[in-house]
Amino acid sequence: MTHRNVRIVRAVGWLLDVHVTDDKAVLWLKLENGRSLRVTDLYRPDFYLELKERNKLHELANSLFNHPNVFGVAEELKFTSINAKERIPALHVHIDSTWNFDRVIRDIEKLGLAKKFYNTDILHVQRYLFSKGISPTNKVQVQYDENKRLVNLQVLDDSLEIEPPPFTWMIFEVEMDDAASSPKVENDAISKIMVWTGGCKRKKTFEGDEEGILSRFADYIGKSD
Repeated sequence: MTHRNVRIVRAVGWLLDVHVTDDKAVLWLKLENGRSLRVTDLYRPDFYLELKERNKLHELANSLFNHPNVFGVAEELKFTSINAKERIPALHVHIDSTWNFDRVIRDIEKLGLAKKFYNTDILHVQRYLFSKGISPTNKVQVQYDENKRLVNLQVLDDSLEIEPPPFTWMIFEVEMDDAASSPKVENDAISKIMVWTGGCKRKKTFEGDEEGILSRFADYIGKSD
């Protein structure tokens, strides 16, 4: 059997944006040469679970291994708060994707064994950033394969650098059909998007139906950067 050599690429830049969907995290970076880079990383959401009866811990762990959406289960000793003086036995549960995160929690609740869930109210993007030890605008060195999948990420110290990251900025304003002070994005359509210069002068206006506005605005952003 022969193995095809995988080409690994290394790049240095600043973390511009991260979003998480399903079982994948998408990272956008602005590189030192000014180019943008999009890489993906595997993401498995997780939470901790404390039981009403600690002697049921091993039994529930074995049961969860058979759940179709549970990727892994481990018995661990954890502090449950910053004021806790001792660790307690808990289950560390990993889920296969964000889509099934709430479903697994509901299935566990139906068993009536759970005393408390931990880390379930954290946004997935926050959870991913915490797990990697990174923050937005961090300078990082990444390694990725030919499919733009992340292989390694290392935070670099740029605290002594004078120049800011080479980000491109854009000031824009969105108007909704509803004149209410607090429009609801779920129901109120976008009626206008205005792009402004740094001197507060109108540079570009997009009007018409919402779909057309968003499509033209997306094209404008793409051409701008």
